[in-house]
Amino acid sequence: MANFANVLKLQGLGYLMSDAFKNLRIVIVDDFEMIRLTIRTALQKLEVTNIEEATDGADGLHRLRARVSQGNPVDLVFCDWNMPNMTGIQLLAECKKDPSLAGIPFVMVTSETDKGNVLDALRLGAADYIVKPFAVESIEKKIRKILKLTG
Repeated sequence: MANFANVLKLQGLGYLMSDAFKNLRIVIVDDFEMIRLTIRTALQKLEVTNIEEATDGADGLHRLRARVSQGNPVDLVFCDWNMPNMTGIQLLAECKKDPSLAGIPFVMVTSETDKGNVLDALRLGAADYIVKPFAVESIEKKIRKILKLTG
């Protein structure tokens, strides 16, 4: 089973093949089904097949921890900002405190345009963010950018 490190090895060649996307394990955390579907569709166009969805931050935290305990950790999280039960910022903060989850890159998906909020998320450890509404092509660009940043 390929993991994020193997994807990074491919990226080091100067390009990222679709097979590398195919092996990514991604969790989408958003309380709106339409946003989850939009992100899932974009990922499927990149041939990503290992996609899990969570409906809020608490559900996302539970799923991320379960995957780690099952030996199937996640390579990347797309996470909404404003959700019930646990916000995306709270989920990000919890993950960064947990050594088994701290290395997972987060892309915050938000309608927030306040630069202070975006900076707070980046300071907490978010790898990047996407402002809603976004183009499907933005997903691929964000993944490529994150792979380059972490490689």
